[in-house]
Amino acid sequence: MWKEKEVHSPGFQVVIGPRQLAAVLFMSLIIVGLLTSIAYMAGRMTTPVHADSDSNPAAPKGPQQTIVVDPAKNPCGDGAMNRPSAPKPPVVAAANPEPPTPQRYLQVVATDRPGADSTAAFLATRGLPSRVIPGPNEVIFRVLVGPLSDSVQSERIKSTLAQAGFPQPLPRMY
Repeated sequence: MWKEKEVHSPGFQVVIGPRQLAAVLFMSLIIVGLLTSIAYMAGRMTTPVHADSDSNPAAPKGPQQTIVVDPAKNPCGDGAMNRPSAPKPPVVAAANPEPPTPQRYLQVVATDRPGADSTAAFLATRGLPSRVIPGPNEVIFRVLVGPLSDSVQSERIKSTLAQAGFPQPLPRMY
């Protein structure tokens, strides 16, 4: 007669139920969250600290600079932003400008210095008088268009800004 062979596997089996699987996934989620928090805190602790801010916190920051870009003197006034051209002359900045009387402007963006300078140059190619002024801290700079003399000019500039890709400028007094 036929004899059946008994098969024995040389290992063991792990049976995981739905509760155990949920517990393992929950614990792995907590571990990932903890590691992310630790990495975030480590990154925050390694940001560079400026030497002049530690030596004398009461010392005034560097001079405030205002850059005025005149569209009439812009070498790229023909709208050729992406064409390679000769080196552009540096933008003239006033080291210690006189405090201006408050006038109406439209704020286009608030960004870092290179972004603000390139935005001001782009706006100059569109025929818009723009200024780069310091923002709320030493890293952020605002790009303002103006000064605006009346509401008709304001609406004309708003429509030009919308066509240039800046649909919602903020009104500012500066």
